[in-house]
Amino acid sequence: MKNLQNVFCSMMLIVACTLMSTKVKAQSTSGIYLSADDFVNHKLSYTTEAETHHIRFNGLFDWSTIKIDENGKPVHLRKTEIFGYRLNGTDYRFFKNTAYKIIADKGIYLYAAYQLEPGTRGMKRVEDFYFSQKPDTTIRPLTLTNLETSFQNDTQFLYALEGFFRSDKQLADYDNKLHEYKLEYIYGQTVK
Repeated sequence: MKNLQNVFCSMMLIVACTLMSTKVKAQSTSGIYLSADDFVNHKLSYTTEAETHHIRFNGLFDWSTIKIDENGKPVHLRKTEIFGYRLNGTDYRFFKNTAYKIIADKGIYLYAAYQLEPGTRGMKRVEDFYFSQKPDTTIRPLTLTNLETSFQNDTQFLYALEGFFRSDKQLADYDNKLHEYKLEYIYGQTVK
């Protein structure tokens, strides 16, 4: 039984490494944001549109760097020294060597990231939500307590949080009519 578990864990590790080692080719909507200002101004570096750059975000053993093949010459960037990247039109931000998908960026920044958690039939992929006050501030788990701590001087926003949200899970609710997250809308209405 333990042998079977070891084989299964090894196979999951290989699959995870393969999936995490994404190679970007020839897409005008992919590249690197060197700084938060670059992200805010939509300025991509090392874009892949000219087919002269190939970007590998995660290597098999080196999770802290990005490797870019620029005309056949390797360029290595540390994830801690850059803001993030765009892959196929979706923006991501690095924070402590982890990539967070940016899902909202109007006023309050909301992020999503997947974690593997044990389930009844092995590991399952669970989406967790996070936030930051600005594009370059600390990313924190999206909870009522963390929002109250981070926005303690925004009284209207805090009162709106108390009135609209009863649990942490509700903070990630999306409004299909407005085409934005409810938290993002409430923040925009209360913090000017």
